[in-house]
Amino acid sequence: MNMSIIKQARKWTFAFGLLLSMQRGEAQFVNLTTEIQTVRWVYHGTNKPPTIQTKNWTMRCVVGTNSWLIEGDFFPAVHSWLFSGSNIVAHSVLSEYPSERKELFERNHPDLVIGRGHTEVFKSEGGAMPCGRALLAGTGFEDMAQNIPWLAFCSGEYLKRDHRRIPLPSNDFWSYGINYSDTTTVFEDGLGLPKAVDFYTDNGQPVCRYRVLESTNILGWNFPLRFELAQYRNEYGRGPWELNLTASGKVTSIGVGSQPQIPTENQKAIERNTASASSVAGQLTRD
Repeated sequence: MNMSIIKQARKWTFAFGLLLSMQRGEAQFVNLTTEIQTVRWVYHGTNKPPTIQTKNWTMRCVVGTNSWLIEGDFFPAVHSWLFSGSNIVAHSVLSEYPSERKELFERNHPDLVIGRGHTEVFKSEGGAMPCGRALLAGTGFEDMAQNIPWLAFCSGEYLKRDHRRIPLPSNDFWSYGINYSDTTTVFEDGLGLPKAVDFYTDNGQPVCRYRVLESTNILGWNFPLRFELAQYRNEYGRGPWELNLTASGKVTSIGVGSQPQIPTENQKAIERNTASASSVAGQLTRD
């Protein structure tokens, strides 16, 4: 059979299924994976040049109009956050022990067990981030690992609220106490993700700038494919403002998804593998 005919048939099958689900009133979701790189400037006084810290994250998001999920692997734990319309549910699963001295770690932290899920519920106004992790484990974890993908892909519902305050991408020591407002331009669709955000102080000093460089449309919603941001700081409210952080993100996969749930499939896999390994170890011990 002609391959073009097969491809055309698949397209019509997908379109028909999508139309049928819309007629039934089923909620629609988009599943995507994004790679984010952050570069932070660490200053050491006026007599030393700043050092640069670069980090890379791969994050997964599932996005609907009033529900979203963010997931990331932060060794030694996989963390996820699910917004259901009123609360954010955080779920964490330890994948490995964060210490070479396993026996000592188990004795000092009996509640931290590989493959065991930990859940915490946080009250959230419109799904605003950041919020805590269910398990305080994971090297290299920072609030911006939540805040950046949230702003890019999950903030649409929150941006529709009156008197909102968008969290800065990096809620570090230098951002505490800064009074700022924002000017935001959103995509004109039912999801309303931002395509440009300017954070600034009362006297007009830029604090952070976010821009979408490339976007795509799925289910009638616009999603960024590439974005960049820059955040600034000044020391204790004095002196000149300096570049604090830059970040760039690109989407590596995107498509129609299903309703998000936690534990996620990645977290379930850790739990299954751990249970299977424990079962095999127990059988060998008995033999």
